[in-house]
Amino acid sequence: MLSRAKFGSFHESPYFVFWETEDIAILAFNSSANDNDEVAIHHGEVTSQLVQSVRVELDQVVDLHEKKLKVVLFHHHPLNYEEKTYVQTDHSIMSNAEALLDLASEYCFDFVIHGHKHIPRYNHFVKNGLHPLNILCSGSFVARLDDRWFDDVGNSFHIIEINQHCLTHRIPQGRIWSWSHFVQHGWIENNQARDSIPFESKFGSGYSRTVLETKLEKLIKQEFTKSSYVKWSDLEERDSELSFCSSQILTLILQRLKSKIGFSIYSDPEIILLKD
Repeated sequence: MLSRAKFGSFHESPYFVFWETEDIAILAFNSSANDNDEVAIHHGEVTSQLVQSVRVELDQVVDLHEKKLKVVLFHHHPLNYEEKTYVQTDHSIMSNAEALLDLASEYCFDFVIHGHKHIPRYNHFVKNGLHPLNILCSGSFVARLDDRWFDDVGNSFHIIEINQHCLTHRIPQGRIWSWSHFVQHGWIENNQARDSIPFESKFGSGYSRTVLETKLEKLIKQEFTKSSYVKWSDLEERDSELSFCSSQILTLILQRLKSKIGFSIYSDPEIILLKD
């Protein structure tokens, strides 16, 4: 893959490599480039000068803006995540990470994928009105984890599934599927409460929270005029954009509408709204 790179090297400044296939374009950054045996171990860094050098190179890659999934890939984490498992506060965020996120947004990258943190997270991130980023903290895949967290923090892997591209907003729409490995169970589907990321994370909806609530209220009321219950799959057939809305936001909205419209929520095997 690296031998087919359009530009860059992991071991020479600016430590970025850009390569692509028919379906995907990847900008990878060596965030550990300045680690060596002569300096104290740090938490990764990117400088404004390095980022500016990469901008010059990206401007020459004409087909970057074609209809491809675009990914920025590196090791250290760019966001200061909430600590839900460990007692100690973690201050190991990458230095000057904001410059890297600005670069990703400016050049319309769809995903930022990183490691370093052993607990996976997924965030939808919009900065200064630029292109929205899906930031996936992938966790660890083959780490020897601290025995104090035996079967509480597991290794993990993810599959990013792209179903389509939204023609209106020019963003990919799909799902992230996540699994975790525990000694007692092997690889199992993720659980939101245990793993900080659910088994299924949806992304790509162009609806704001307010617009989504208004549309859902109208759809549910219409369905209740014909039946005493509503299946979520029926709502998705009426509006395909619902298939890519964040489950977290949908849960909050349905809880608000539950008392406003009058229904109960059942979630197994699929979400069903039962009219009061």
